[in-house]
Amino acid sequence: MQLRSRVALAGAGLTLVTASYALHFMRPLHLEPDSVCYLLTAEVAAQGGGWSCAGCPRDTCPINYPPGYPAMLSVLIRTNLATPWSFFGLNLGCLGLGVAATFRLLRRAFAFSAATSIALCSLALLSYPLFRWVNAPLSDYAFFAVATACLYALVRSSEATGLGRVVALGIGSVLAAAAILIRSIGVALLPALVWAAVGGPAALVRIREQLRAKSRPAIYAVGATAGAALAGALVLLRSDYVQINLRGQFSSGLGATLLRTWGYRLLEWSEIALNVPATRVPTTLRPLFPWVGIFALVCFAGAVWARRRRFGPVEAFVLCYSAVLFIWPFGDARFWLPVIPLITGWLAWAVEEVTHQYAVRPAFLAYAGTFALLGFVGQTLNARRSLAGDRFPLTYRDDYLGPAYRVAWGQGSKSDSVAADPTVVSMILRYDPAARNARARRE
Repeated sequence: MQLRSRVALAGAGLTLVTASYALHFMRPLHLEPDSVCYLLTAEVAAQGGGWSCAGCPRDTCPINYPPGYPAMLSVLIRTNLATPWSFFGLNLGCLGLGVAATFRLLRRAFAFSAATSIALCSLALLSYPLFRWVNAPLSDYAFFAVATACLYALVRSSEATGLGRVVALGIGSVLAAAAILIRSIGVALLPALVWAAVGGPAALVRIREQLRAKSRPAIYAVGATAGAALAGALVLLRSDYVQINLRGQFSSGLGATLLRTWGYRLLEWSEIALNVPATRVPTTLRPLFPWVGIFALVCFAGAVWARRRRFGPVEAFVLCYSAVLFIWPFGDARFWLPVIPLITGWLAWAVEEVTHQYAVRPAFLAYAGTFALLGFVGQTLNARRSLAGDRFPLTYRDDYLGPAYRVAWGQGSKSDSVAADPTVVSMILRYDPAARNARARRE
């Protein structure tokens, strides 16, 4: 198949995947627990009250949820544009920007063809963490857009010289600061920024040669870098973010908490690799999930090792991001959303590298096809939820948002074991015309 035909075919697939996202415009206000905190903070900020989360039972919101994303929501609130469609439109716009930056990264950092890059972007869009929460007011999509744009600027800086390099590093620095304001884990961009500043992959060759020659400046530079990294780690450990938020999580002991945390990571990696949440799989098959997660992590480690001589800003960010998550004692596949497209490219690059030695390409293509098929099935199920109409509140089965949705929609049930949170009920009625109309019909 000619190159132009492959690009056209990949573009048609991306168009189809993008069109499937448009169905989410029909969904009523879709809240997640974190969404409540973001909106409460945005409401206070819109009234000039700073960055507190009034009405929320949690006492660490200003630490867990930086002001970047609430600031975006507060603009929508102040301009009377805060609706389910504007929340989704903001996420969709950020997702589009992130995918565009990912496409450029795949082209430059991994040297993929245009057709391959488009196909990998389409595959990433069919990953269930990317489409599962695109309706909800969450910071993940804004962070994805800013982080990938930052990485693209850093990759360009590694290739540029003179003034162009300075400008690219400056843009990357601004975007890294913006990413940290959106999500605290944006600090994982700082090592990528430093690595790009010292020269990226080319610096590895220079450092290796100078160390072999026992160059004192190189030895001092490596020592200073290690010392700065240690100092940064100590500052992070003494920060309010760690001291307040993680102290309670590690109260059962560091070892027990880390084992539980690593269990979360294995489950998340298995869900991402299979493109199916564990809750959608028969109970008898769930014991297999950790083994799938181990296999996926081994494949990822192999890809990391294969690219060790091309270690650039993208690799620095993904590894530092992963290191933070491996001590984060909560479980949710959504945490990996910003790096899933990059990991997809990493694995595809590794497959291309070993194709000449092993017959893995057909197996990878079969896996990619199955992954995409499951993604379309997941999108279909998501569309059913979007088109559920008055049955939408019944799709919430948890004890926090479920009762609040049913009360807000005028479907309160005496069978609910937990009373509806009045703060969440008023929030749903405030932003969702569908809930107000449903409640009015029942009254």
